[in-house]
Amino acid sequence: MHPSKFSGSFPRPDASSLPDAPPTGADAGANDGAGAEAAAPTQPARPPLDVTEVRESPRFDLSTPESCAAMAQYLDEHGYCVVGGVLDPEEIKEGTALAW
Repeated sequence: MHPSKFSGSFPRPDASSLPDAPPTGADAGANDGAGAEAAAPTQPARPPLDVTEVRESPRFDLSTPESCAAMAQYLDEHGYCVVGGVLDPEEIKEGTALAW
């Protein structure tokens, strides 16, 4: 289904179908074995992501009908697009502060 036609929510997968993940963060050291049951075997480390291709994405604005049409065509062909000028400088500052 094309992303622009999506109007629902994604179904959650059944937990039994998901692979077990090794503990991370605060959970990683939670079971040190002192007075606890034996820890489950750890999963092997995943290999690093091999990025072989990097593409520059065009940036679209919404100021002209031509740009909007080009954006819609790119979105239809690639499933995503980058739209510039959506946030003002104060919104960018606030969003950055929330993210970091």
